[in-house]
Amino acid sequence: MDANLKEQEVSTKEFLSQTFNFVRSIGKSWRLLMIGLLSGAIISFVLDIINEEETKYFAAVSFNLDIGAANQGTNPMSGFASAFGLGGMQQNQSGDLLSGANFPTLAKSRIVFEKALMTNVVVEGDTMLMANYYKDSSGIIDTEWAGSLFKKPRQGFIDYRFEKKSPDDFTPDENEIISSLCAHLYDNTNFEGVNSSSLTRLSVISSNDILAKTWAETLLKTTEVFYKEVKTQKTRNILVEQESRLDSLRALMNGTDSQLARLSFQNPNIINSNAQMRQQQVGKNNTFYSTQYYTQLANVESLNRLLTEQTPIFTIIDPIRLPLTVYSGGLGQSYKLGSILGLVLSLVIAVVMNTYREIVNEEK
Repeated sequence: MDANLKEQEVSTKEFLSQTFNFVRSIGKSWRLLMIGLLSGAIISFVLDIINEEETKYFAAVSFNLDIGAANQGTNPMSGFASAFGLGGMQQNQSGDLLSGANFPTLAKSRIVFEKALMTNVVVEGDTMLMANYYKDSSGIIDTEWAGSLFKKPRQGFIDYRFEKKSPDDFTPDENEIISSLCAHLYDNTNFEGVNSSSLTRLSVISSNDILAKTWAETLLKTTEVFYKEVKTQKTRNILVEQESRLDSLRALMNGTDSQLARLSFQNPNIINSNAQMRQQQVGKNNTFYSTQYYTQLANVESLNRLLTEQTPIFTIIDPIRLPLTVYSGGLGQSYKLGSILGLVLSLVIAVVMNTYREIVNEEK
């Protein structure tokens, strides 16, 4: 028992001795370690400078999204909405396409990007299509479409000029160009929440400050229009039907008005019973159509108010102002990692060199 403890004590002593010798030998190579540390930091910083092609600008706009009446059960329009099958539109917002959780994904969807790219924008007094402006000013021509030693330039993409049209009417070639633009935009466009508030921030990074501002504002406006279209689609469809019925009742009422006026003019003193019955019948029809018309008019007005109530409201809290913040793009951000890698590499070299010296000394 005592012998075992003594062996363990000697083993521990030897272990500590070897550890101290190892640390001492590494300490003797401190110059090599410092060279590795500095070399890693310098190389990483130089690579960052080489890879930093141009200045990037950061455009951000903060806004609040009000998606409409949240509690339709306490709304005076709820009964009317239920009569037209609109009563459950606001329930279960978590599963709704337009819920807050789905907003970033929907705002960065292909359909919204396409609509934004097909929007006319005014830049320094000139009106142009957003797709053409982004293609010419974003740098995508010089980076992704310029080609290389192993790939030809995409001259068809570079020379093409878009005309305003519906995305549904795009040709296959136009779809390919739009896909390239959307991929480039997707990497440089981001939606995120602002702390724990209900605010959302749209941020855009671009090599052109005016382009970053224009794209952010255009995308936000397009998203707002798209939200309104989707949110109120059912109500607008019903409104079209009700307005068509209102027009029909208006035509019928105007027809009976004309008939009644004509009969009253032709027969000021009605003696013929058939003529009298005819005038009474036209008068009843006119009264019925008038009642139906004004009832339908009230329904249309109620639908218009419901449409306004359901319309989402985008309130900009922090607009974009020039000049924009310069985005470093990560310049010098990897020097810490490079320093650590240089230190580890020099440490390995020092251990190998010390081990080699020990082996050579033992052989002598």
